[in-house]
Amino acid sequence: MADGGANREPNGGANGPWDEARIEQAMEQLKVLHVKARMLRDTIPRMLEPLAKTHQSPDAIYGAFMKAVTDGRAEVAEFTELMRADASKQALAEAARSRQQDPIGIKPWRHKDHPDWFKLEEKK
Repeated sequence: MADGGANREPNGGANGPWDEARIEQAMEQLKVLHVKARMLRDTIPRMLEPLAKTHQSPDAIYGAFMKAVTDGRAEVAEFTELMRADASKQALAEAARSRQQDPIGIKPWRHKDHPDWFKLEEKK
């Protein structure tokens, strides 16, 4: 194995070894989570945006505001669903296990080192 067995769970583990394809899949899942979490930072400002604009009637303001709130709730629900997905839980658990097993040499991730990090690639 190319990783020298470093990605194996103790005693083989119930889920078996983490091969390169599984690690790449987990990294893609974590990237999606990261991008979605960053997008949530704009949720409340987008909800309040209709209130700052002038509208023709109070009903129009209310309609625009409620649409923004509904969209925001959908984004939060989507993120929550992704966080609770088995793939996300497994990826985060494997990262924690790996960090605990070998904490030396882990470099912090910097967005400026990866200028295209916010772009989600289309599935091939």
